[in-house]
Amino acid sequence: MKNILCFFFLVVLTLPAHAEVKIEYRVSRVHGLFNFVQAVTGQPHQSPGLKEIFEKSAYNKADLQNQIALYKGLQKNLENPVTVPTEYLIPGRYPARPVSDLILTQAVFAKDLADLSQRTLGLLPLKVHDQFFSILKKFEPAYKDLIWDKSSAELLKHKTELEKLAAEVNLNAMFGKVALFYRANWPEELPFTVGLYPIPWIEGFKNSANSHSVGTVEDHGVMMGMKKSDAIHSLAVIFHEICHSLYDSQSAEYMKNLSSYFTESKSLYRDSAYKWFNEAVATSIGNGWVETTLNKGVKNEFWYNDTTIDGYAKQIYPLTVEYLTQGRSMDRNFVEQSILNFGKKFPEAIYLYQDQFQHLTFIHGGSFIKSSEARDLFRSRFDISGYTGSSPIDHPQTIQSATDDQGTLFVVFNTAELKSLEQLIAGVPFLKKNMLSLITLKNRTYFSALDEKARTYVVVRAESKQEFTAAVDRMKVVRKIDPQYPIQSF
Repeated sequence: MKNILCFFFLVVLTLPAHAEVKIEYRVSRVHGLFNFVQAVTGQPHQSPGLKEIFEKSAYNKADLQNQIALYKGLQKNLENPVTVPTEYLIPGRYPARPVSDLILTQAVFAKDLADLSQRTLGLLPLKVHDQFFSILKKFEPAYKDLIWDKSSAELLKHKTELEKLAAEVNLNAMFGKVALFYRANWPEELPFTVGLYPIPWIEGFKNSANSHSVGTVEDHGVMMGMKKSDAIHSLAVIFHEICHSLYDSQSAEYMKNLSSYFTESKSLYRDSAYKWFNEAVATSIGNGWVETTLNKGVKNEFWYNDTTIDGYAKQIYPLTVEYLTQGRSMDRNFVEQSILNFGKKFPEAIYLYQDQFQHLTFIHGGSFIKSSEARDLFRSRFDISGYTGSSPIDHPQTIQSATDDQGTLFVVFNTAELKSLEQLIAGVPFLKKNMLSLITLKNRTYFSALDEKARTYVVVRAESKQEFTAAVDRMKVVRKIDPQYPIQSF
């Protein structure tokens, strides 16, 4: 079931591209409920306001706190990546989607929880499926009272404004240029489906909406209760998400070419530039070019709520507009110029823990912390997009993952695991090069450095979960690797 679903997901995106764009807006209470539960249970990339509203409400009591704990226990199943055809397993593209994304896709179309349950049968083990929907059902009254009943009428009005705006502007012309730029393969008969869900504005709170692309569906949170509805900005954000879909619709051959342009670059910034490339280009187009065009040349100062993506997008904006207006597609020159611009804008980026912890391979002995606990710890301190946990340290598959994975390698060990660490070191060239420093690390110290390709390696010696937490907290405080002094205490 999973393989079939994902195969369709990819094959439908490899048909000939056309310059027509059809945007279909949908409003489903079930879609909003799913995002609400994801936010309340502390899942990443959700609007913090949804969790804040719940925690300050009368619904935040023991019964729903128990449901939150149960939901967190299902995360391994929800985050399980769905298998994709091997030709799409291209470094830097991360095409495999978690099961939760497929559930989200169906939630946009679902009439109610029973309908969503039918649509998603087979994505989760049956027992987990029943637990998942039992939890959603128990949160439904809180969502209806706190969010839906207060916001649904305004959300439907915003939907009407978006539909009216799309009819007034020449979206087809902009879409045609962007599709050509991406060399996208998007079938003419397939609309972009945008699922809208409400996020109430909280006075005096650091509000933010969340949107992301899930293949053929764009998940778009809309801020409700603001003094002025901004349909232009909302449409620009939606176009940003459409850019992600177009990027994902590229042929496997073109994906491989783009990936090779980064990996073959001689710049130390190639990996960091590639890591943020998809998001920065979509921001430059949607929040930059599209919103400026719709606003008749007036630029919005704030493009993205991450300083790296915002700065990168603005740095490559002139280059992106040049390619769009000249009818050019992404090529080696565009990639090289993007890498160059990234390095100019962020010369310290390769040393910043926040940047390097975007994609983590975490290796541990399992003596005092679980992979899931470490994941939650990292996510509470840093913005983590990709995470893989492996244990024990000396297992052949663990050693293989240490060399195969593209992200930062983070290892924690204690005194009893020193022999296991030596086996890992022997299988990883950069660690082997620094073996003496690593095996002589004192307790409550860590080693952090970059190899010649600017891949980051962190090795921590700690005897307990508390000491490991102190090490991560220290990295949060110091912010960056010191290339002169790779060994630090905490």
